[in-house]
Amino acid sequence: MTEALPKPARGGYWIGAILIALGVISSAVGLVIGLASLFEGPTVTFTGSTMVELLENEPKLVYVDSETARYRCTLTDATGEQLELRQYPGSLQINRWYGAYVLPTPTPGTYLLTCQSNDSFATFGIGPRMGTGAKAALIAGPLVGLLLVVGGFVLIILTAVRNGRRRPKFPPQPTSA
Repeated sequence: MTEALPKPARGGYWIGAILIALGVISSAVGLVIGLASLFEGPTVTFTGSTMVELLENEPKLVYVDSETARYRCTLTDATGEQLELRQYPGSLQINRWYGAYVLPTPTPGTYLLTCQSNDSFATFGIGPRMGTGAKAALIAGPLVGLLLVVGGFVLIILTAVRNGRRRPKFPPQPTSA
């Protein structure tokens, strides 16, 4: 009487494949969300002066459409006090726009932004700065995706090794000489 061997489990293959698919999707979604925020650029354009609404925890940038123009911008609150603008650290170019200044958010409110340039055709813009949520998506999405893909491959390999041990071991067959 021969002993019946258990049927090899296939669930590990399916779960591994699902983990790999979820990892690829997670990576793609994280990159799309992060990069879409990064490449948004200005949402408002102006020449001279404009009123800008600054909200807490919503950083904004001032953009200029000329790489060679020399410019100077000032930000004034409702009392007439000028606030300090920081130059954009590094370089940022989105389409034809270049990052110029980071707008501070000392207290939420409406401020007057005035920009002057030696280039009479220079246009300025105001747009969002990449927020922490977009940064997190840009980093965490691909990282979680990578972990899921690696976990899926490990699960598939472990399932294959485990199923390989369940195969019946036949005694060697005699060979005729």
